[in-house]
Amino acid sequence: MKKGNTLVVAVIYEGVKQYLSEYFNAINNQDTDCFNILLLIDNVKYLKLPNTSIDCKEIVFNKKRSPARIRSDAISYARDNHYEYLIFSDMDDFFSTNRISASVENLQKYDFVFNELDLVDQDSQIIEPKLLSKIFHSDKILNFSEIIDFNILGLTHTALNVNVLEGFKNLDGIPAFDWWLFKTLLLQTNNMLNMYYGCLQLYYYRRTTC
Repeated sequence: MKKGNTLVVAVIYEGVKQYLSEYFNAINNQDTDCFNILLLIDNVKYLKLPNTSIDCKEIVFNKKRSPARIRSDAISYARDNHYEYLIFSDMDDFFSTNRISASVENLQKYDFVFNELDLVDQDSQIIEPKLLSKIFHSDKILNFSEIIDFNILGLTHTALNVNVLEGFKNLDGIPAFDWWLFKTLLLQTNNMLNMYYGCLQLYYYRRTTC
């Protein structure tokens, strides 16, 4: 059942099953519950999801699909079901309690929001704090040239206004789909896509060997 205008997306595959509990702890500890979750389950066997009070929609792929196609399907689902805000996440990561509410608040003013990253190890210990603050010295990205040499805007710590995705078509075979998406959006809007760096919302990005 749809609750609110915000959709949080995550992909589950075999390599991240050990982190499900930590991810859902982050979901359950959010300071808002006005959102839905879309779980894209990519060829996973014997899956048992942790409990959550948040409404979840599961889409199961029993045959291997490319990461680009799976993410494209998520975008299409958000558009087809008339969500306003689309928040990306990775199942092997976790995030601060205000990530969803603060992203939605900023998406009322901006087309795109990306959060600060703390790099953590497999045991959730911080390796490098505030990674993006070492790269960006402004709270906005105004030109695709600022990201053309850096694949740092991933479908992990980012969120979009769904209306900027008008005309988007499902894609397959693009190796760096996240980098391609944001570069293309900036080009299509003549660098007028308003991006906001949410430095007070932490996203804990896990460095793994999976």
